[in-house]
Amino acid sequence: MGTDTPKILVVDDDADIRRLLALRLESAGFMVHPAADAAAAIELLRTTHCDLVVCDVVMPGDDGFELLRQIRAQYSLATLPVIMLTVRDTSEDIVRALDLGANDYVAKPVDFPVLIARVRTHLGVQRLVQQNEELMEMLSHDLRHPLALAVDVTNVAREQLAHNPDTPSAILDACELVGSAANRMQKLIHDFLDAQVVSDGQINLLRSPLDINQVTSDAVHQWMIYAQRKAIDLSFQPQAELPMVSADRTRIEQVLQNLIDNALKFSPANSTTEVATHTDNGSVVISVSDEGPGISDQDRQNLFVRHARLTNRPTSGESSTGLGLAICKEFVGLHGGEIGVQNNQRGGSTFWFSLPVRH
Repeated sequence: MGTDTPKILVVDDDADIRRLLALRLESAGFMVHPAADAAAAIELLRTTHCDLVVCDVVMPGDDGFELLRQIRAQYSLATLPVIMLTVRDTSEDIVRALDLGANDYVAKPVDFPVLIARVRTHLGVQRLVQQNEELMEMLSHDLRHPLALAVDVTNVAREQLAHNPDTPSAILDACELVGSAANRMQKLIHDFLDAQVVSDGQINLLRSPLDINQVTSDAVHQWMIYAQRKAIDLSFQPQAELPMVSADRTRIEQVLQNLIDNALKFSPANSTTEVATHTDNGSVVISVSDEGPGISDQDRQNLFVRHARLTNRPTSGESSTGLGLAICKEFVGLHGGEIGVQNNQRGGSTFWFSLPVRH
């Protein structure tokens, strides 16, 4: 067998059953590591990589439930799937096994085609999880960092060329186009990475006193070129002397980027998009109003749901991950704020979110 052959740890105190399990699993193309009890299984996991565990429930000493508990203290369900074997095919034992972190169970006497099919299924899920982790790693390091460098270099080149009166307008337009495309690629990557972080429950807010007017002004400035290219009048109307909030600047910037991007993406040429700030009932409110198609009652129910299919389409064929608004809701909620949308009387819609004032 090759080095890529899946390795199965088989745990059963009955030597005959261990040999039979090993024989059938090996004939199906797996490599088997046998263990007679929980202690031997834990020791083997310390020294040998295994892709999946097939474990009997009833064993002397530490039973299969105790072994499962020890495995889950070190390995997640995706990292090391566990299939329990039990002669006590009762709902109580099945529920207990699943509650302790079993991925599946098979009743004894073992139906080997069923066992082998379930082993292959869980190994397939494990491979998908690994591929997803590799994709996130690639997005995070191999793509995000070089793209950020490209954005910075393009911005510097554009600013320097703009100060040279001899620079052809076509060169400036090309720089603006490259910079805008790179910014959109950055946003797509951030959406995928943020969605993964939200799913994993690994968000840690780095709060600090935040001037929302300054953060919002910076966000609006970043979208000016894109708005001009679509012939949209993008403006910022701040409330003077806005109170400070305690927030994670990076996460709030991402919320602003998503809302401004959506407003411009779905707005027609020669329309207006206005970003504004104000205070309301102990909170700072940031709103983004556009003159687009507005939000239908059907779409309103799915706006903040991942990958929701909405009826509105971008006016210039822009792409979308379907993740942005769902991520916004998560980030605003973590700050103790609220997010919502309303249709404007003159047409279009206004997305808004609130953040509690810092005391």
